Amino acid sequence: MSAIHIEAEDWLMTAALIGVVRLFENEDLITSSGVKLEKHHLKEIPKKYFDYLLTHFSIVDRDVDRMKWQVNRANIKPEQVKDCAKEIRKIMGEQAKKVEKYFADTDEAVKLKTLLDNLKAVKAGDDGSVIAEAVHEYKQIMSTPFINEKLTLNYVKAVILGPLYGQPSFLQPSFNAKTREAHEQQFYKDFVYAAELDFEFYEQVKGGYQLETLLPFLEEREEYKPFKDWLKKLKKMSSAEVLHAFFTEEQLPCSFVEGFIATQSFEEMVFSPLALSKEKAANFNWNFNRNTPVPISGLARLLLFLVPIGLTTYTRKVGSTTSGETLRFSGLILSQQLFPEIVKHNEQLFAERQKKALRSARRL
Repeated sequence: MSAIHIEAEDWLMTAALIGVVRLFENEDLITSSGVKLEKHHLKEIPKKYFDYLLTHFSIVDRDVDRMKWQVNRANIKPEQVKDCAKEIRKIMGEQAKKVEKYFADTDEAVKLKTLLDNLKAVKAGDDGSVIAEAVHEYKQIMSTPFINEKLTLNYVKAVILGPLYGQPSFLQPSFNAKTREAHEQQFYKDFVYAAELDFEFYEQVKGGYQLETLLPFLEEREEYKPFKDWLKKLKKMSSAEVLHAFFTEEQLPCSFVEGFIATQSFEEMVFSPLALSKEKAANFNWNFNRNTPVPISGLARLLLFLVPIGLTTYTRKVGSTTSGETLRFSGLILSQQLFPEIVKHNEQLFAERQKKALRSARRL
């Protein structure tokens, strides 16, 4: 099985490839200018993708970090223990509503309700150990896999992925009630499968276009619309020259992955609002043809869906010290250095922002 080399030529693909590196952190995929991938890596992406999201954006870890600040405050100033309990109960209550919505009949929902009642009963004379134990119990309840996965996934889709992609595929609100496994299956069906077929086609024709081998190859994969369209035209061809001209002159190449033929397009219906609509993308079309958005392969589309993992997400207050709002940003460090150095600098940015986020959460 051969590997395909993907160049980090622009910010989009650089972010996507940093995402690949983070998903496959234990594998040596990095080259001086990008990443090398084999087909088997594609099948592994759905599980690694959701593992990463659940680990790095866990709502349990985020909430517990915020609560620990209140616990420390109560230990330092015991007279404020009732106020601290009130703040902790407020944080817990936000998530308890969601647990009630999805898991009303579970033991965990009952335990969470009891926990909230206990916090409501905290008196001024109690010590910090009362709320410290409540936070510990909350972490145990909310760390139950089916709860943590559900609430974290819905948070990630709404806050991290949604602003970049809108609601394609599993990002639709109607998918919020489904399991993590259902999300993985849909991700594979909508993004990975096309990438695998494009990869197979690349391997099939890298030595040249042969009608006698290409026809059965496409017939076996006829459910993939681009292949079905090609097959209709190939059946009418009679010479290698015509076949070669069809794929090299009539079919557009992928704009992001060298050697791949475009089977899709980079437009709003695929990536919204990361991409642009046909009507508003006059400077973002192939040869300025308004009806032809930037051509991409299924592999490129899959990789572009990894962009949020390659970026560093953080919040920042915008405005004056007396009025303003807190906005969420996604950052990326680009330079003229080799790709390994770019990865290194972005890992440093990611680590630094995580530290700042933790400090900020504990101040809330």
